[in-house]
Amino acid sequence: MKRKIILIFLAVLIIPTVFPLGNHVVLAAESSGFNRATYDIIMRWVNFLILAALLIKYGRGPIMNFLNGQKEQIKEEISQLEAKKKQVVEQIEEARILLKQRADRIEQIKQKIIADGTREKERIINQARRESQHLLESAGHKMEHQIRQARETVRAEMIDQAVALATKRLPELMTQADSENLVAKFIEATEKF
Repeated sequence: MKRKIILIFLAVLIIPTVFPLGNHVVLAAESSGFNRATYDIIMRWVNFLILAALLIKYGRGPIMNFLNGQKEQIKEEISQLEAKKKQVVEQIEEARILLKQRADRIEQIKQKIIADGTREKERIINQARRESQHLLESAGHKMEHQIRQARETVRAEMIDQAVALATKRLPELMTQADSENLVAKFIEATEKF
């Protein structure tokens, strides 16, 4: 390690003298020897190397610790974010499963409602048929009853008219013997009861 530093230091001292890095132009009349401009360039490089060596020697540990700390902190943040991502993905998957279950449940409820509606429709239709049959039978009974009443009324009126007519004509046509014969038959009929 020390050997590398010494080699770098010598290279820094020799390279600027051989290849001047400044903005000065060397004219033919001037000497190409060691002057103030070359000295300033060399000293800049020496100062830079000293600063770099000091930073490497004393700053390397803290800088590396800082960078390693940052690295660990970033790793931790990444792992936390990955855990959160995994949790969110799991929540999304749970939400999808729950949504599918709810959709299935809604479909089941829909099918049940349709089946219940169909049964209720059939029940209402059957009840309406029974009620209409009952109404038809009731109307038929009422009509039969009204027809019987109408027949009885017509019969009673016919009997009344026949009696009235008979009452008018019978006294003229009936004799004393017919009258006694009718009374005898009436008495016989009452005795049988």
